[in-house]
Amino acid sequence: MMQPENQMAKFAAQLRRLRLERGLGLRALAARADLHPSVLSRLENAERRSVKPETLRRLANALEVDVEELYATAYLPTVKALPELQTYLRAKYDLPAHAAKQVDEYVEALRDRWQHESTKEDPRNGAANP
Repeated sequence: MMQPENQMAKFAAQLRRLRLERGLGLRALAARADLHPSVLSRLENAERRSVKPETLRRLANALEVDVEELYATAYLPTVKALPELQTYLRAKYDLPAHAAKQVDEYVEALRDRWQHESTKEDPRNGAANP
């Protein structure tokens, strides 16, 4: 498993590459993303151990890339490291907290329904319903 320091170094390299591919200086990208240039500099130099979802969303918008592309590199690719659904929804879709909570509750209800459905047995042959 990749250590957090290595993951942030990988993210830092990706961020710098994306910025340079777009011909942007550090200050120009920081202005587009509404971040202080020192924050962006620390991210590009892997001097931070993590990055906030809101910062990823701002950078993705400023770089005109999908936020998922940045999430995939910035976070360890394990279930434990994945952001909570509400955090992801707020970052990806700029949803207010109450709207993200509603979506999260809906997804939980769907999960519960499908888990319940998959455990029901078909009385005709004793097999589980698909």
